Amino acid sequence: MTGKSVRHDVVVAGGGAVGLGVALGLARRGISVFLAGAATSVRDDGRTAALMQPSVAFLDDLGIASRLADRAWPLAAIRLIDATGALVPSPTVTFRASEIGHDWFALNYANADLVRTMTAALGEEKNATLDPALVSGADFGPDGVAVHLADGRTVEAALLVAADGARSPLRAAAGIGTRDWAYDQVALTFHVTHTRDHEDISTEFHTRSGPLTYVPFGHYKSSVVWLVSQAEAEALKSLSPQQLVIACQRRSSSLLGDLTIAGPTGSVPMRGLIATTATAPRLMLAGEALHVFPPVGAQGMNLGFRDAGGIVAAVSAALARGEDPGGAAALAEYERGRKLDATSRTLGVDLLNRSLISGLLPLDLIRCAGLTAAATLPPLRRMLMRAGMGEMPFAGRGG
Repeated sequence: MTGKSVRHDVVVAGGGAVGLGVALGLARRGISVFLAGAATSVRDDGRTAALMQPSVAFLDDLGIASRLADRAWPLAAIRLIDATGALVPSPTVTFRASEIGHDWFALNYANADLVRTMTAALGEEKNATLDPALVSGADFGPDGVAVHLADGRTVEAALLVAADGARSPLRAAAGIGTRDWAYDQVALTFHVTHTRDHEDISTEFHTRSGPLTYVPFGHYKSSVVWLVSQAEAEALKSLSPQQLVIACQRRSSSLLGDLTIAGPTGSVPMRGLIATTATAPRLMLAGEALHVFPPVGAQGMNLGFRDAGGIVAAVSAALARGEDPGGAAALAEYERGRKLDATSRTLGVDLLNRSLISGLLPLDLIRCAGLTAAATLPPLRRMLMRAGMGEMPFAGRGG
């Protein structure tokens, strides 16, 4: 690409929340960014994201948190209930944000609200270009990357960010390998109203098919993520909405009283994936292009936003030093900051999920011992709460 002008500093492939976070973070720092695959319409499939305080701080830095202040709901506590029927059951444990000096662990947002609001905000940025065309391929050179769009156009940049999902064609084109696996699980997602107050407590029932989680999302309203086997998912999807919610109510022992479906339902097959590296020449991976795991412990989008913050930090630092934003130094900085975090959390969630569905007594005993310690040892409780919510310096904040 020697001799050709670079039209943008960065091209971002993927118009989901993580790609939008990268693009907004860069544009607000005066960095020229082109977002390919921008959403023209967003369907609400009932999925929500419980964003921990570092992620909310990132959204605040992007000017998004204030726009959604009346559309988010706080999670003041997280309750874990063993419903596995294990020979040695784990104790019920409730973690309260007040124990570590906070009003809430996370705010629960509708995924559709995040994408709509972030897309609108990016459209207002003078340093950003939004385009609905998808990326069809890329040519990586020593001085930059030529990004080919599905409609035949080409966009040039110093760096390409692949936030194009779990089956990322850009990751494959760059020759980045993956470790991936499938679960005999499907996540059913929907919203419910209920007759008992959730008291701002997110409740996670641990069952042999996976967690059934109620996440507060309004007065007497919660978003539900219910992991079941593929066979059970087919049976449940054949039910009427009222029959489905009765089955959900029974599975959770009517903890929140009588339930009523509120809105659409969705289903997502569960799989896991971790890329062997977070970068390749002129390329950074983010979100599900880098890591995929079940919705256990509210880690998915939080980890994706940490990716976004890491990219913004690495690119901003390179430009501040007068260096190539897609060069070796920026790539190395991002790789150092993200690979260990992504790998450790992906494998940790995988281990917890498998410990629930395996039914093996040794794993039940380990889980019981861990939760018993968390219930009875305050220093351990506080450490687990801070680690779970990612309470650490968050890359990408600030100028």
